[in-house]
Amino acid sequence: EAAANRAIKAIRPLLMSAGLSDSAAAAPTTYACPSCGRALVRHSRCKRRVVTSEGEATFVSTRWRCRPCGRDFHPLEAANGLQGSHYTTTAKGLIAGLASEVAFSRVAVLLSDRGVSVSAKEVDRTVREVSEWRHAEELDGVRSVLPSKRKANGTWYRVPPSRKPVPLHDWSGWHSQTTAVLSVDGGKVRSPEAGPDGLEWFECRVGIIAPADGGSRGSTFYVGGVLEPDELFRRLYAGWQSAPTTGRRALFIADGAEWIWGRASLMFPGARQVLDIYHAAEHVASAAIAAWGEQSARERSWRRQAREMLLRPGGPAKIIATLCVELEQGTPADTKALAREIEYLRRHAKRMPYAELRAQDLPVGSGAMESAIKQTSTQRLRQPGMMWSRSGADPIQRVRAAHLGGNLTHTVARKHQALRAGALQPVDAFTA
Repeated sequence: EAAANRAIKAIRPLLMSAGLSDSAAAAPTTYACPSCGRALVRHSRCKRRVVTSEGEATFVSTRWRCRPCGRDFHPLEAANGLQGSHYTTTAKGLIAGLASEVAFSRVAVLLSDRGVSVSAKEVDRTVREVSEWRHAEELDGVRSVLPSKRKANGTWYRVPPSRKPVPLHDWSGWHSQTTAVLSVDGGKVRSPEAGPDGLEWFECRVGIIAPADGGSRGSTFYVGGVLEPDELFRRLYAGWQSAPTTGRRALFIADGAEWIWGRASLMFPGARQVLDIYHAAEHVASAAIAAWGEQSARERSWRRQAREMLLRPGGPAKIIATLCVELEQGTPADTKALAREIEYLRRHAKRMPYAELRAQDLPVGSGAMESAIKQTSTQRLRQPGMMWSRSGADPIQRVRAAHLGGNLTHTVARKHQALRAGALQPVDAFTA
């Protein structure tokens, strides 16, 4: 087996080189200068090493020159992302996809078995480049659905969106889904920067659009990065607008963080807001401690049954009423804490329709969001010994979000198409 593996690795570059040579030989031989329209001539040829998704190879590169303008062109390199890089567009996508799952040094080891030579430093550079491709797509998506500002003659003007929503996700598996779950949250990542209490932590934020039916064949849309709340919501909104939402209900399920709900009301006014039941149960338990004291019989009973109490018809209202009676007529263990928890539950009372949703077999918890945080942040960015700068965590988080949603391959393919469209095109006739 080891001998066969060595033979395959030795043969692979020969096969790839032969394939690239055939492809280069079949390339067009008539080009015109995009500036003056004059015919280009072959100026020189040289052997070039490239790294593809299937291994390393060489091919003969042709440099074309416009004699009147003195400009040089490399059409094949431009069409395949090889200007200033040895790695093809598809190879970069492969590297970034692996880097979204394992450490950069591990990517180098895994790819060496397939004949792709790359250093950990090159993996980092590639992740940043591919992340910029996805970043540009997300911004394009936002611009396609939200008004933007443009400055002219010293004055800012509001420019309405004028295009169809940019597709940021493959929604083909969603045809049978009647309800979608939208959610946002943040996960802490360790920084190498030292603060007064040791190493600092910062937040990577994630947004999702997931099918309410856990067994659905539709894939979840992820967006993530070191993003400000407004930017996260704009990108999530762009993803939602690109989905076929006609006739589909939306549940916005999240915890009680204040940065979430005002933006959810603004960006998703048609969504049913739901406070995560496990988060609500924690506050019910805290209220019980404030009312009757920790480890008291009633506090233990409420702590054990908090979730079941919330799921009963009218359960949240009955819980609030009972706690209010205790606050006004009883002898609370901590009056201020109890008043604070009652105010919290009152503020979110309309976001606790748990019995109604459960009767419709719809989710009442943010399990999908917790899973998203675990997959995007914890499993990749919080491996043993890892520390990240904000500028390093942002691209890997964005690439991982695209990879988990199945969108990274589409982003790479669209980039390749754009490179081909922007490269020098062959012509049938030249200006005399």
